Amino acid sequence: MTNPATIPTPVKDIQGDGRWMSMHKRFLHDAKVRPCDVLFIGDSLIRNMFETEAWDTNFAPLNSLNFGIGGDCTEHVLWRIENGELDGINPKVVVLLIGTNNHHSSADQIAEGIEVIVWSITSKLPSAKVIVLGLLPRGQHPNPLREKHFQVNHALQEVTSTIPNSLYLNSDPGFVRSDGTISYDDMFDYLHLTRKGYKKFAKQIHDVVLKFLKYPDSTVDKSKNCGMKQTAHCVFPKTDEFYSNVGMNCKCPTPCETISYKPILSYADFPNENYVPGLLTSLPNTLNFSETSQIRNHLRQNFLELNVYFQELEVMTVKEQPAYAMESLIGEIGGQLGLCIGASILSWLEFLDVVFSMVNIRFGFAR
Repeated sequence: MTNPATIPTPVKDIQGDGRWMSMHKRFLHDAKVRPCDVLFIGDSLIRNMFETEAWDTNFAPLNSLNFGIGGDCTEHVLWRIENGELDGINPKVVVLLIGTNNHHSSADQIAEGIEVIVWSITSKLPSAKVIVLGLLPRGQHPNPLREKHFQVNHALQEVTSTIPNSLYLNSDPGFVRSDGTISYDDMFDYLHLTRKGYKKFAKQIHDVVLKFLKYPDSTVDKSKNCGMKQTAHCVFPKTDEFYSNVGMNCKCPTPCETISYKPILSYADFPNENYVPGLLTSLPNTLNFSETSQIRNHLRQNFLELNVYFQELEVMTVKEQPAYAMESLIGEIGGQLGLCIGASILSWLEFLDVVFSMVNIRFGFAR
């Protein structure tokens, strides 16, 4: 069956003012005449950020363009991309947030639509780094759309791992509070962000964008090991910064006593099905879930069990001893002197024996 979220489609001009197409044409013009190192593309969550202090402070100084249009779905962004919005520009970083308006699509369909968009971006801008933002939670209270967004984000993590130069980023700074609600201080209509909400939202995105702009040749490494380029552009500058701060001449004496901790991280799926009933006793009675999976997903998004402990306790004592103690030195000297003296006495006795033998022979005492 055809997935409508993957079919490039323009927005129908139901209101008759042609605004959507006018914005698309303006983006085409901006792409030709304005410098662009960072491109934001998506729906109203992207578009509204342009009017905030978070944009002016974090992204405007980076030669950023905002190609967000309110109400857009994945198919609309895909149509815009395939109709010239990425032609004529060469951004180093592309930030994508789309999918919250795909009410007509399932979680799998939305994830597939976003995947098609990312592939389209990388085909047109092969050297750009694509940051795929996870869908934000919405609604004051827990609802099916939050669950669908959680499923989409889970799928996006796997999708981006297979696409070159793409990175999934969970952009939610924690809008859902411990009681499962979202504050109007962060989302004034429980969907669109306030200025305060955008300030939280933009921080992590800014950090990642800045990293890619500072080290443009670095790769989006899917493994945990650093490649040669990452080492050259990340490790070496930090090493130089460290030595410039502390200096190369460290005159720290060897400590008499040290304590070291070797951190080991392990994690497991939380919560376990058998653990859910116990946690429910601590949740507010106002939370209503119809299925066990909704309960687990809510707990997974809002709760964390952290255990910190010593894996093993051991004490290792290292003693520094002189190569020669006084007793060892005297004994060594005595042994050498005894050997020399003994050898000298034997040599003198042998010499005297030779002399006596020669005298006996010379004077005829020998028989």
